[in-house]
Amino acid sequence: GFTAAIDERARAQMIQRAAQSLVPVMVAPRVLLLVISGCEDAESIAAALARLGRAALDADAAACVVYATFPTEPDREVTLEIAAFDSSATMIGARAVFSGTPFVVAALRAQAPHVMVAASFEEALRRALDSAEQVIEPTSLLARSLKRLKR
Repeated sequence: GFTAAIDERARAQMIQRAAQSLVPVMVAPRVLLLVISGCEDAESIAAALARLGRAALDADAAACVVYATFPTEPDREVTLEIAAFDSSATMIGARAVFSGTPFVVAALRAQAPHVMVAASFEEALRRALDSAEQVIEPTSLLARSLKRLKR
């Protein structure tokens, strides 16, 4: 009884802390990223995706990347919650690109075939940048010099 109550309280606190760490980040002009890691609670993920939607609207985002990491296949409820962000992004005029660990990619492709799923983070970011018509330029002196030589 008492031990189970303490365990449940500790679990609830752990879920709350994990959910608070799910914060959208602007990775390029008009491109936002949300990494879902350490949290497998559908309600917490829904709240994080709602924060991403608000941030995307405020930033006039053209694209949002949702990258999820799970050590095993996510529950169907969690997968569908993640995929539901596609509709939110569409409503605000942004493209949603989803990716993650192989378990997440497989679950999204099987349970939400209508959403854009990239096999890797790099591919997801490239698709998002393309949607936002953004290009990340090399910043090192060597890279800029090599680029000038190519012209």
